[in-house]
Amino acid sequence: YNRIDARANDEGRFDFPVVAPGEQRLSCEAEGFAPSVRKIQVPKDEIGILLDIGLDRGSTLTGRLLDADGEGVEGLYLSTLTHPKSGQRGEYLSRRTRSDAEGRFRIEHLPGGLVQVEVYGGSYRRHLEKGVPSDKTDLEIRLQQSAKLAGRVVDALTGAPIRKFRIRLGSTA
Repeated sequence: YNRIDARANDEGRFDFPVVAPGEQRLSCEAEGFAPSVRKIQVPKDEIGILLDIGLDRGSTLTGRLLDADGEGVEGLYLSTLTHPKSGQRGEYLSRRTRSDAEGRFRIEHLPGGLVQVEVYGGSYRRHLEKGVPSDKTDLEIRLQQSAKLAGRVVDALTGAPIRKFRIRLGSTA
């Protein structure tokens, strides 16, 4: 794990006093602006690098979450991720929201281009919508109900319930 944070001063300047050479991921976020995420190359023999980072207002993504019958789904969480490069996973952006009573949502200040939208919560399966234009105004995501799994753990010899245990469920894929 190699992450360090810096905060801007009143003039919009920042300082990372100790940076390892090589490829680094630089992300910058500010309220009311789209995040900037990019890779930079830090030379081995360079003592100081001066960067100017321009932030724009970004795009707004709107849409609805729908159940199998086409009804809006209220109260689910939506997170956004960057669109991944080939063979890589996208990275979470700090842009999140919840769906309203009619299943509508609005996510502002997204970076331009494509993003991924993750939906989770309630009794619905987690869903990842890939390749979504960040300025789309009518995204509809149909959700599937989750199954429920319940049971009990007992002593195989006596049939007595075991009161303290840990149980895990995971995908086989």
